[in-house]
Amino acid sequence: MKRIEITRRSLLRAGGAFGALSAGLQPLFALAQATPIKVGFVVPLTGPYGVDAQAEVKGAELAVRQFNDEGGLNGRRAELVVRDDINEVKDRSEFTFHEGLTCHVTGGALARYLIPKGLKRVAVLMADYVYGHETSRGFVKAARQLSAEIVTEVRHPIGTSDYSPFFSKIQAAKPDLLLVSNFGRDQQISLRQITEFGLKKQMKVAVPILVHTARLVEGHETYDDVVGCMSYYWKLEDTIPSAKAFNAAYRSLHGGIAPTDYSALGYSCVRTLLAASRDAGNTGAASVIKALEKLEYDFTKGKQYFRRCDHQSVQSVVVLTSKAPAPGVAKDDIFKILAVEAEGETTLRTCEELGYTAN
Repeated sequence: MKRIEITRRSLLRAGGAFGALSAGLQPLFALAQATPIKVGFVVPLTGPYGVDAQAEVKGAELAVRQFNDEGGLNGRRAELVVRDDINEVKDRSEFTFHEGLTCHVTGGALARYLIPKGLKRVAVLMADYVYGHETSRGFVKAARQLSAEIVTEVRHPIGTSDYSPFFSKIQAAKPDLLLVSNFGRDQQISLRQITEFGLKKQMKVAVPILVHTARLVEGHETYDDVVGCMSYYWKLEDTIPSAKAFNAAYRSLHGGIAPTDYSALGYSCVRTLLAASRDAGNTGAASVIKALEKLEYDFTKGKQYFRRCDHQSVQSVVVLTSKAPAPGVAKDDIFKILAVEAEGETTLRTCEELGYTAN
């Protein structure tokens, strides 16, 4: 992203980047004096991530509704303006704030959960693009720090329909754990074939990112015994008050259905921006940026804040696995939480690693 100069009529951009998937999520805050306050929400409504984008919009709509119900900003109401866009990775600017988890964090959290359980020989099956590379890199770094051995690494093209040619090399390496570092349909198809070919009986299978909607579509059999990470799961309400409050508000608008991980992401993206404008007392770009940099918030999952160097949200990671359907259980009760890794900057790549100078 090019550095831009903010004027009274410029836009303040703040959003959630989740590897290649969520980089398109960037709410735009209109700096105009007329009411209402317009919050632009750019998400991939069309294409392979459209379902999750719709979930993000529902979460964003709830954040705007609550802001308005609380009186807005000096009587000004917020209005959500949703537009479609493609997914592309943006460079950091002072106007960009990243709400989503990074691939490095989820890969590392997964390794820190699994490797201490004795899974020391790791095979990696990764999609051959930035998402697959970065999630694998985060996992491998943490795994090696825990004395694990990477016994083989196999790359596959995006959109692969037959994964069986890769299985013989993986099986020959005799791993304890298979990391499947891909996303979307690639993940669903590869896990389905891993199940059909019996690899789960030979090794533990894990993915850096699990997605609520993918599990709903594909079903439990494909995801059975697979361990993965997620930014948010609604069952956090059992232990976290803010999750319980968010879930209740979301259910009241959507017929009792619980929010997905991407619903929570969309909600938090917009709510942080509106909260910062209220803290600043205005919608001036410089004022809102300073307020965001100081903001400590707990809107859905416990304490979060934006790291100063790259404006990345520091937050917890949920580690979980699929649950089998059971009589009398809600249809969206599809995961079992195994652990929650607490927030902390030590789980991120350091500012120096990313090329930033120390603040």
